[in-house]
Amino acid sequence: MKDPAIKESDLFFGNLASLIQPYARDFLGKDIGERSPSLVSLSLSEGEEDAFPSPPPDDKTLGDYLQIWRRGHIKVIRFFGPGTAAVALENRGLEALPTNLDNVDLACSPNSILVFRTACYNFCCRCPEEILTVSSCFLSPAQELVLGEFSGDMRELSGLGDGPPGPPGESVNVVNTATRLMACWDDPDGYGAGLFSATDAGVHIPVTRWNVTAYYEPDDRMVQPWQTATVHQSLV
Repeated sequence: MKDPAIKESDLFFGNLASLIQPYARDFLGKDIGERSPSLVSLSLSEGEEDAFPSPPPDDKTLGDYLQIWRRGHIKVIRFFGPGTAAVALENRGLEALPTNLDNVDLACSPNSILVFRTACYNFCCRCPEEILTVSSCFLSPAQELVLGEFSGDMRELSGLGDGPPGPPGESVNVVNTATRLMACWDDPDGYGAGLFSATDAGVHIPVTRWNVTAYYEPDDRMVQPWQTATVHQSLV
């Protein structure tokens, strides 16, 4: 993301998400916990499409797309042009909308920014000229791991077995253990299960913590003292 205009748009999306987040539950009924990475899209003419075939998607690509589709509530698109896009927003039949219009037709010229609720409208964009867009989705928080009730031997879940024998001599009976860890692993058995399943519990830093996009520099050779080269953490 070396182009200054695209980087500026990415920072704007992060700032906008942080401004909307405190009010999201009031007008969405859901919290906004993070946003998707900015997606840069360039339109192709009919003659160019055959020269850029879509690669076969892998499991991670499909999983990321499904997560954004399920958790996305607001979409932001910036139109860079050079053409003017004909955008149609089709009402998905949500009765709570303040307008009864079935469709909203917009002419999005260069430097236009469109913000809409994905649960309310289907998005369609047409442009006879070449057009570049940058977009991002504001997402609800990721589902947290909740440790429920288990029956049977917990050692079968953790895979730890009996372990080595204790040290010789006088022993101490442990009557209580407590942890305060990421992924709600406050139950020691849940922590053991997470370790056994090789789960690192790292997540993209949500805007509820801070706007990490304002400090993120993906090229570790270019990182300044006030910047960071990582956007993931394991949070408590």
